[in-house]
Amino acid sequence: MSTTDLNGIRIREYQEKDLSKIEKLARNSFNNDMDVFWAVRNLNRSDKVFVAEIRNSIIGVVEIDIIRLSNGIHSQIGYIFVHRMYWRQGVGTLLLQTALRYLEKRNIAGVWAVTSPENIAARRLFRKFNFVEFSDKKVLKRFLSSRDIRKLLRALVYWTGDIILYLKL
Repeated sequence: MSTTDLNGIRIREYQEKDLSKIEKLARNSFNNDMDVFWAVRNLNRSDKVFVAEIRNSIIGVVEIDIIRLSNGIHSQIGYIFVHRMYWRQGVGTLLLQTALRYLEKRNIAGVWAVTSPENIAARRLFRKFNFVEFSDKKVLKRFLSSRDIRKLLRALVYWTGDIILYLKL
């Protein structure tokens, strides 16, 4: 799967040979070593990863994982990150759009994500695609069993105070 937009940004599937380029990208994109570590480590663990590139330079990544809950197969957007030079230029939008198209074709029930309250750019991006925000994990009791909530929060690597985002597909 590969698509190119009008600005020459190409979205394609991740390949193992991309690893070192993505590690550099992660160092550029994140303000802390923990996110760099996990974003890179998850590349080969995720169920699907798409990269955005322009003129053979990788400028963005989205990581997707499948979560099996009792009410169906769900997915999570793990890390989605873009080179600072390309922030607010639609790269994150293209990556999330590609991920959602991929998931819709696989009959995924819903898509989950988690971010910190301070990550306004990520929250804005997810809201653009009609994700609903939950600032309190207790709200999940309306939709999921206690067992599924524990499984979901573990998969999302939820920390107290994080914002949980959800989109029903």
